[in-house]
Amino acid sequence: MQIYDVIKNSLNENEYNCRNTISILKSIEEFNEAYVSLNSKKRNYTLEDHTIMVCQMFENYFAEVFNIEEFSISGFRLLLCLHDIGKPKSLKNNDKVHQCNYTIEMIDRHKNILPFSKKEFKVTIALVSDDPLGLYIRKKIEKTDAILRINKMITMSCLSVKDFMNLLLIYYQVDAGAYTAEGYIGEAGGFFEKPKLEAIFQKRKDGKLCFSKEKGRFVFSEEIEKKVLEIYGDIENG
Repeated sequence: MQIYDVIKNSLNENEYNCRNTISILKSIEEFNEAYVSLNSKKRNYTLEDHTIMVCQMFENYFAEVFNIEEFSISGFRLLLCLHDIGKPKSLKNNDKVHQCNYTIEMIDRHKNILPFSKKEFKVTIALVSDDPLGLYIRKKIEKTDAILRINKMITMSCLSVKDFMNLLLIYYQVDAGAYTAEGYIGEAGGFFEKPKLEAIFQKRKDGKLCFSKEKGRFVFSEEIEKKVLEIYGDIENG
């Protein structure tokens, strides 16, 4: 069986396990080298560990409500498995600011064995091409710049504004959520809290992230929720 089919089958298992998909992707030497490398210079866990955390955040909360007509759940699972695949190489080259370019190049280089539809491939490249929502939330860029960058991503994806924004919010939240205390799966001594990141999410009384099935996503803290809804409205209304 070709690796394309093996990956596809793993993504569509009745009881999906991201570790199985990642294990198959690791049979590609370039991907394996990335997965076993450290996720950052500040943390002692690997890219594979971070990727598992991101994927599990999605499965634990979003998989049950995921419903994007032009982007299958298997395609989104594969995107999450590969979303930071170029990060270690960018760190090695002291070029983290351009890590998205390394990720895009690696995904593109192996696209023939990755079971994305043509539409899903476009959306995947668009989603990993930039992080305007995260940069805006962290006050690294202004709202006008974030809107310009998100609109560029929407154009790249060829999706409707509504569908792309829903995907972008899910993608941002599972990635950011993986860095929270709830998302962490490693040894206790390896976790370093990011207070500013934890503070962007609304928390339940037990300290867990607050998930709204109605919204199909986590609820942000009051200030961030207002900012996100504002930018979403500005983009939707042109």
